[in-house]
Amino acid sequence: MSRATTPCPEAISTSTPSKQPTVLVERRHHLLVRWSHWLNVPILLGLILSGISIYWASPIYQHKPDPITGNFDFAADIGIWICAHVPALHRYSSPADWVYDHMSLGPGMLAVAWWAGLRFDDLLRAHPPMSHAKWVRVESSVNLDASGNPDPYYVSIDLATARHPQTLLATHLNGQPLTVEHGAPLPLMVPVKLGLKNVKAITGLTYVAQEPRDYWAERGYSHYDGI
Repeated sequence: MSRATTPCPEAISTSTPSKQPTVLVERRHHLLVRWSHWLNVPILLGLILSGISIYWASPIYQHKPDPITGNFDFAADIGIWICAHVPALHRYSSPADWVYDHMSLGPGMLAVAWWAGLRFDDLLRAHPPMSHAKWVRVESSVNLDASGNPDPYYVSIDLATARHPQTLLATHLNGQPLTVEHGAPLPLMVPVKLGLKNVKAITGLTYVAQEPRDYWAERGYSHYDGI
């Protein structure tokens, strides 16, 4: 008697196993890719240092809290500390010497100058105004228009702006005594405002309680004129 046998499934299977997808793994990036990554490091450090250098170029001497928010500017304090401890930067720690970018009226009018003189805040401390005073009227009665005719110039400055550490009654420009062309004998420099708030050859300062007249505000410009 014959005996039937069942063949093993593995013996009759004719299907071929599916191929697994392969992935090519690069152990290292291309040399140019690696260089471009490392080049970002000095660029990033340069951006950080250039930002901090703003405070080195124009440190706020005896830095105080913001009069409105009461906050301290720690980056400015770092700049002050560096100027005080690095010999090459000692000259920037002087309370009367300032280097700043001055933006005037109109596009593209940007200049860098080194002004020295008396801080307006020092004048206010030595000769304080009456308690009700909130504004300063700054006038130059010797100002001339483009035709050479008398054209008195006057601006309004709030006392908070007058007390700003960079508001300066200048006597020197780039290490030299001021000339008439640059506002001698005593111009007002307000770097936190547009250039129209700067006054050459000051002939009068008046402290008042109400906002005084302003030359350019009467001609359609803002009273604030901040940067």
